[in-house]
Amino acid sequence: MAGAGFGAMRGGSEAYVASLPCGLDTYPECQVKAGFYLQILAAIPRPPEHLPPPLADLVANPRPISSWIPEVHHQALAEAIAEQVYGSPSVYLRVVREGQRRLFAERIYAPLLQLLSPERLLRQAAKR
Repeated sequence: MAGAGFGAMRGGSEAYVASLPCGLDTYPECQVKAGFYLQILAAIPRPPEHLPPPLADLVANPRPISSWIPEVHHQALAEAIAEQVYGSPSVYLRVVREGQRRLFAERIYAPLLQLLSPERLLRQAAKR
């Protein structure tokens, strides 16, 4: 079963993983910067529980901010945090928005975002 490994969890995270053709191994070529999930982890009062091994490893062994992680892992972890820690997607999204504002204000991203227009960023992202 694609969603196996979430233990007692039910809901968004398990449903998300179960909907993927190869579970957490789906779309390995789609990656996201680790900084996004690290910012989320830094904002939560406690880590989510009952995670499948790849997600538990992301929590137990945080990746460097400059590294890339599978987008599917990021999304599944985000779903688990939204349901277990915040109990509501809207509360989770509010916390994430604030975290992204802080992330984009950091030295590593702020100069890039000051030089590029939103249109150019979207064009560049479409080429990836």
